[in-house]
Amino acid sequence: ISTNDGIFNIKNIVDKKINGSSEINGTSNEIINYFEYKNVPTIKIKTYNGYSIEGTPHHRLLINNKWIMLKDLKQNDTIELTSPVFLQKNYQTMSYPMLLTKNITADKIENCNENMIPKITVNETWGRFIGYMLGDGHYGGATIVKVACDKRHTDVVEDVVSIMKSMGLNPKVYEKKPDKRCQNSLQKEGFGVEVACTCVTFLKIAKKYNLCGSHGKTFRVPDLILQSPQSVIKEFLRGLFEADGTVEMCGLSLTSKDLKLIEQVQYLLLGFGITAHISHSYNNIYRKYYYRLNLRRDASDIFYKEINFISKSKREKLKTIIEKSHSNAFKKQTFEEKITSIEYGNNDVYDIEINDVHSYNANGIVNHNSELKIIEAGMNKKVLIAQDFGTYKALLKNNETGLLITRPMNEKGWYAQIKRVIEDKELREKLANNLYEFVKDKYNLEHLTEERVKIYYEMLEKNDKNSAEIKALLQKA
Repeated sequence: ISTNDGIFNIKNIVDKKINGSSEINGTSNEIINYFEYKNVPTIKIKTYNGYSIEGTPHHRLLINNKWIMLKDLKQNDTIELTSPVFLQKNYQTMSYPMLLTKNITADKIENCNENMIPKITVNETWGRFIGYMLGDGHYGGATIVKVACDKRHTDVVEDVVSIMKSMGLNPKVYEKKPDKRCQNSLQKEGFGVEVACTCVTFLKIAKKYNLCGSHGKTFRVPDLILQSPQSVIKEFLRGLFEADGTVEMCGLSLTSKDLKLIEQVQYLLLGFGITAHISHSYNNIYRKYYYRLNLRRDASDIFYKEINFISKSKREKLKTIIEKSHSNAFKKQTFEEKITSIEYGNNDVYDIEINDVHSYNANGIVNHNSELKIIEAGMNKKVLIAQDFGTYKALLKNNETGLLITRPMNEKGWYAQIKRVIEDKELREKLANNLYEFVKDKYNLEHLTEERVKIYYEMLEKNDKNSAEIKALLQKA
C-alpha cells in the first residue's frame, strides 16, 4: 500500500499502527483505524499479467466506478489497475554504532539511541547500488561484498567501483571464475569480472537492514527502498535491471528465481505507469523455476523515458527497438486486466480504514474498507443484518449482536430476518444494545487514532442521551 511514508505491507501498517495517509486520484486521506482477522475464509484473484489481490469474500474492489465484492467476481471478468503514488519525500537512513570498531554485539546495537549514532543517507546512488547488489551482488562470509559485471560494459564496472570508493571502501576488479553448469555464461566467454571489497561493518549493516541474510542476499525489495522517494526507487530499478534485465527484439525483461521479488518489482513499475507480464519456466541446468517480468513494446517505451539502463550498450539497444515502427501486432498497454484464476482458502486478513473516501490502493487495485458498517450500526444502536461471510462472520454472533444470513437462504432469508426485527421489539432492542456494547468494547480508546476519536464523538453528538459514559471516556482521553 502506498502511503505518504512510503510503500508498506498492510500487515506492517496494522501491526505497527502506522499513522500515514493513502492517496487515491490525487487526494491524500488519513489512515484512521486498523483491523486484523485471524484465519478467516478468503478469495484470491489473479489476472492474466500476474497481478493479484486476496481478501474476505465481502471485500470490495472498485471496478468501472462500482464496488464489487470478491465473491461476485468470475473468471474472465475485468478489473482495473491504478498506479500507486510515491508520496515519500524524505530520504531513509541506515544507523549503526560505527564509532565502535571492535566487539559490536547485538545487545550494544539494541541499546543504542538512534539519535546518537552515525547515519548513512540512502540517496539515489545508494538506491542504484542496492539494485546492483540485489541483481548481481554477493555477500561472502562475514567480510566480502562483490558485484558481478560484464567487462564489456566498462561504464557499469566503473560505476560500481566509483560507488564503492565513495563509501570509503577499497574495491578490486577480478576475473570471474567459470561456472561449469552454464555453457553460454559470461565467464565461459571470458567477459565475467567481479568488483569486490572487504568490509566487516558493511556486512553487519546489510544484515541489520535485511539486505542480506545468513546465506547471502535477501531476494526482496528492501524496506529502505520501498519507503524512499521516487528518485531513489528509480535508481534502484536501474541498477536491478542493469544486473538482471535483458533487452530483446520485442521489449525487455527481468529474470529472478524468486516470484515475490518479481511481483514487488511489477508493483513498483506500475508506479511509473508501466504494466508488465509475469511468466515462468523450468531451468534444467539449475533444476529450479525462474520467473520473468516481461515488458512489451509500449511498456518498454515508457521504461526508456522514465527509468532506462545504466550501460550505454543496453540503452542504445533499447533505443533501437523503441524507434522502430509499430508492427501490425502492436497493442498499446492497458490498465484493464482479465481474471484468470480464483482461489478459495483461509488466511490472516488485515484491513485499514481511510478517512473520507474509505478506500485505498493495494497491489495497484482500489480497495474499500470492509468494517465500517459494523461500527456505524453499533454506534447508532441499529440492528445489523448481514450475510454469513468474511468480516461479518468473524465479528458478529448470530441472534446476539446481529442476524446472519446463510447463502442458501437468499432473498427468503433476508425477508424472514427483516420481518423478525420489525415485529419483535424485544429482539430489536437486544440486538441493537448488544452490538452497541460490542463496538464500544472492541473499538475502545486503546485501539483508536485521534482522528477516529473525533469521528466517534461526532456520532455520539447526533445520538440520544445514553452515550454519557463514552463521552466521559473521550473527554478523559
